[in-house]
Amino acid sequence: MVIAPLDSARSCSFASTLLQNILYSASLAAYSFAMIFGATVLGQLSDRIGRTRTLGLALIGSLAGYLVCGAAVALKMPMLFLLGRFVGGLFAGSVPVAQVALLDMKTKENRMTGIGLGMFAVTSGYIFDPIGTDFVVNVLFGRPMWF
Repeated sequence: MVIAPLDSARSCSFASTLLQNILYSASLAAYSFAMIFGATVLGQLSDRIGRTRTLGLALIGSLAGYLVCGAAVALKMPMLFLLGRFVGGLFAGSVPVAQVALLDMKTKENRMTGIGLGMFAVTSGYIFDPIGTDFVVNVLFGRPMWF
């Protein structure tokens, strides 16, 4: 995952280089750590309230996490950024729920096709997200992007 807003947060003069590296590592760890718990909760929640509602909740939660991260960068508040990354991670475990929802819509004969299409979509995101981010940062903002 490419964290473009974090680049500008790291270039601020609010912390030493060591502290910047610690905050950067903590932001990556907070997202992954929260995803462990979020995937479990979202999986159980999808069985209770339905997959569509769970996916909607996950999208709203992810949006909230990204908004908090954006506000934290604008306000130069690294601890708020960590909170936003944690919130985003809690709701990032929605990929397995989306895959199961896709399988629910397929017949038994077409389930492997559904799994393949779901994995294709996820993998395409991993490939094209850095390309799109590089385009936005280089072309629209005129800054180099290193990842």
